[in-house]
Amino acid sequence: MEFTVVKASALSKEEISTWSDLQADNEDLRNPCFHPAYTLTASSVCDNVEVAVLRQRGRAVGFFPFQRKSRRVGGPVGGILSDIHGVITRPNIEFEAEELLKACGLDCWHFNHLLTSQMAFQKYHHDNEVSYIMDLSKGIENYLDGLQRAGSSVLSQVRRKTRQLEQIAGPLRFRFDHNDQGIFQTLVTWKREQLVKQGFADMFATPWIARLIEAIRHASSNDGFRGHLPTLHAGDELIAGMVGMSCGTTTTSWIPMYNPRYAKQSPGLIFHVELAKRSASEGITTIDLGCGENQMKTRLSSKTVSVSMGAVDLRFATSTLTSAWYGARKIVRSQISNPKTLQLLRRLRRA
Repeated sequence: MEFTVVKASALSKEEISTWSDLQADNEDLRNPCFHPAYTLTASSVCDNVEVAVLRQRGRAVGFFPFQRKSRRVGGPVGGILSDIHGVITRPNIEFEAEELLKACGLDCWHFNHLLTSQMAFQKYHHDNEVSYIMDLSKGIENYLDGLQRAGSSVLSQVRRKTRQLEQIAGPLRFRFDHNDQGIFQTLVTWKREQLVKQGFADMFATPWIARLIEAIRHASSNDGFRGHLPTLHAGDELIAGMVGMSCGTTTTSWIPMYNPRYAKQSPGLIFHVELAKRSASEGITTIDLGCGENQMKTRLSSKTVSVSMGAVDLRFATSTLTSAWYGARKIVRSQISNPKTLQLLRRLRRA
């Protein structure tokens, strides 16, 4: 296997076309985060986005996008915004993770939502999680019936909460894509308040992340990638919305945001059921809810995809520390379920 590394912005039209074809041909790579337009959009706001091109006999057979965090350390493109990452290639293409990193000029590549099925990185997995999927491939009615057959009470709860919401604020209206900047800023304000309250870092406080979210929201490519801003209203009130990405028949619940005033009416559940109904009518067959176990995702998902976290670290000292950190993390998370304690741990990790 041969590797060449270039700035993402320096990829040729032919290379971008090959990347797009590889992504479309591999069912595991249907998430918009694997689309070349996601990486190219990130490179338009960050100058440290690079791509290793994997070649066999001179022909491009894979692409490894990464973001250089420092001179010898990298991470996924978009950092915490990357719902899923890995190498874009066909399943039968084999390569060595160590050779790939050396070609990129990296001693370490951190990952937190690496596609577990990419076996080249397997020995560097330190923990596994799942990404939750709403599978609409057999139609919206089949999906909703499947929730009921599984014994879920989520639909009856959505109907009850919807009645409550409409009594308080007015009839529901769902819009698949909204371009109003004022609405977007309101949603961002709610998200920032939620992140701080839960002990997470305020991603909008990092300038390049805020620029990337804004760029993705307006993104559109000739081969089907686009950003969008679905919103849910009740009467004159904005209830929920999200910045999402779509490509092919997959859309993501990338950055969901809810009106805290209506928390008791479960706006997240109502929004995502309405999103599923509208998405199905738009030809969408998959809604990726992302990682992070919470009640909404577990109740609405009908399928999961395994992702892994860890680091390919070629440095002995730091790789030992990384293994110890993930081991301690796993023990702590398995024994703590108190939300306030988890919030404290998040703040300590940020510090």
